[in-house]
Amino acid sequence: MARVINTEYYKGIVDQREFKDQRISAFVYGKAGAGKTKFLGTFPKPFVIDVDGGLLTVAGGDIKSVYLDSQTDLYGTIVNIIQDIKHKIGPFEKGGALSDRETIAIDSMSVLGANMFATIMEVQKKDTRAAYQYLLSQLTTLTSLFRELKLYGYNVVATAGEVSKENNQTGITEPVPLIPGSFRDFIAHQFDQAMWFEVVVRNGKPTYNAYTLAEKGHAAKERIGLPGKVENVSFDIMVKTLEQKFKAKD
Repeated sequence: MARVINTEYYKGIVDQREFKDQRISAFVYGKAGAGKTKFLGTFPKPFVIDVDGGLLTVAGGDIKSVYLDSQTDLYGTIVNIIQDIKHKIGPFEKGGALSDRETIAIDSMSVLGANMFATIMEVQKKDTRAAYQYLLSQLTTLTSLFRELKLYGYNVVATAGEVSKENNQTGITEPVPLIPGSFRDFIAHQFDQAMWFEVVVRNGKPTYNAYTLAEKGHAAKERIGLPGKVENVSFDIMVKTLEQKFKAKD
């Protein structure tokens, strides 16, 4: 029997040579005060799904947010918000309060993961292993849905804290994302760009360093064309680097 031809799935073809079609998805992690939220604030018109309550750094900027506390069904609520964004309904519909947003962010994955795990444990009780497996499944699904917003014309940013972990092979202590369970080992692979942030203070002046490659053994991922270490990285720096990358290909 001949297959029924349906070519609807080709209608969203994007020419990857066109820079205007590109959006940025980034995951950044580091200690408190390392510049993660400051970096988020450099993106155009962010809407922040705030589970951390730590947006004071960017107060006064063109940022809109919704705060979800630990009593909220975080997984279900964030999935619903993502669906609203994709289908442009509610505040994202034309003329809505969030219809002008260009960037969607989650701040932070650390608090989100911890609160989700606590909720799961209330059901799983003493079965910690099963709880971690379920958390891995939920975080993988949620992050995949979140990352897909790039295909709908949004820049995407997620932040996380930092924890030290000893590398079993080298014995070296490395900074890794502060996310419960094994999801922290591959969250970097869910985004185009993953960077570890640290702040260095000299003569009372802070410099915010972003590491895009695993120079110090930390998790990182680089697709834009940035060097291994960037001082005071911002959205504009990333866009200019991408523009140069596309020009070089021409």
